[in-house]
Amino acid sequence: MLAAAGLMIALASEPALADCLPTVPVSGTTVVCTGSQNTTYTASDLASLTVDAQATNFNANPAFVALRIGTLTFTSTNSNLQSTTFTEVGNLLFTVNGGNANGAITVSQGGTSTLIGRRPSATRSGLRCWRADSRGQERRTLRPWSSR
Repeated sequence: MLAAAGLMIALASEPALADCLPTVPVSGTTVVCTGSQNTTYTASDLASLTVDAQATNFNANPAFVALRIGTLTFTSTNSNLQSTTFTEVGNLLFTVNGGNANGAITVSQGGTSTLIGRRPSATRSGLRCWRADSRGQERRTLRPWSSR
């Protein structure tokens, strides 16, 4: 019975492998996402952050929210993303390598933003970008997805 209790404790203390870790990022670190992320992942008030999502199902909508980050590099490879929101990000590099980007990618009040789509498996219609300014909303569409 004691051995069984020890096994139960060991199993309960294993870290979850199906989320974005660390759950609370610090500046300069890399957040790694795998498996399923069932809640919105939020990062804020950091000088820099790298996010690496590998074959992740982001089930929350929005999937990822970034607020007041100096430099953010977000790479999604063969993942299923819902919407993402980037507010007050100084330098953003957002790359989708395969997989799906199912919702809006919203970038507001930031500096330089680069969005790259590389051969997504489900959507080949292009990357649609909206830029909101004091005069209203301007729509720009980039087609086709980059073949790089």
